[in-house]
Amino acid sequence: MTIFQRMYDFIKNIHTPNWLKKLLEEIQGIIISTILNIGKEYLLQLEEKIIEAQDTGMSWEAKWEYVFKWGKANIPNIKDSSLNLAIELLVNLLKQRNFMKVYI
Repeated sequence: MTIFQRMYDFIKNIHTPNWLKKLLEEIQGIIISTILNIGKEYLLQLEEKIIEAQDTGMSWEAKWEYVFKWGKANIPNIKDSSLNLAIELLVNLLKQRNFMKVYI
């Protein structure tokens, strides 16, 4: 998002027509909204994989690896630490909702 903000700031500082500024603001809003929706959808699908892994008879290490591999396959550029954090947060949320019977 900082790239878009830098572009916006650069364009804002030069003398451009107001219609162009408004157009760029609208485009920026659309892009940010799209990125947020994609992120939410990814987290929902990751949560579904955690629930799916819970219902298998695998060990917790195998479940973790199953969910991690799926997450890495869908966003290959994601950092391992970020993916681990997302999985841990989702597992904790599911525990708080008393949804998980067997914890991974």
